[in-house]
Order: sequence, then C-alpha cells, then structure tokens
Amino acid sequence: MSDTRAAQRSILPGDLPQAPVAAASEVFHLIKQHGLMGTGIGYLDAHLLSSVKLSPNTALWTRAKRLANIALALDVGHAD
Repeated sequence: MSDTRAAQRSILPGDLPQAPVAAASEVFHLIKQHGLMGTGIGYLDAHLLSSVKLSPNTALWTRAKRLANIALALDVGHAD
C-alpha cells in the first residue's frame, strides 16, 4: 500500500472541518427568502443548505438532483 493510500485511510470523520449548525430561524429565513417551499426538498435539505451558506468557501456535493440544482442556484453547489 502506498503512503498516500495509508494517509487517506487514517483520516477520521472527527478530523474533518465541521460546518456551523444553522439555527431554525436561519433555515426558515432561507426557505422564505429563496422561495424553497414546494421545490421538492425537505427541511433537512434546507438545513444543509443553510449550514453550507454559513461556511465560507464551502460547496455542497450531492447526488440528489433537486437539492443539487437548488444548491447551484444559491451559489453553494458543486458543479461537476
């Protein structure tokens, strides 16, 4: 096994940077401000978007098409 692979395997979730947790009021503000009600994403998705928006230089990577499209529209999505 190469040193690079060994280093990659030694990274634990606790070692990764954490996004701030958005308050419920911030999530509701995002939903209202960007018209997210009825777009096909749930509260948890909106919460993720809120936390990503609070994190500078952070993008959301997801395979969920609706969430990915909304994240891109909010300038927090990762474009492939």
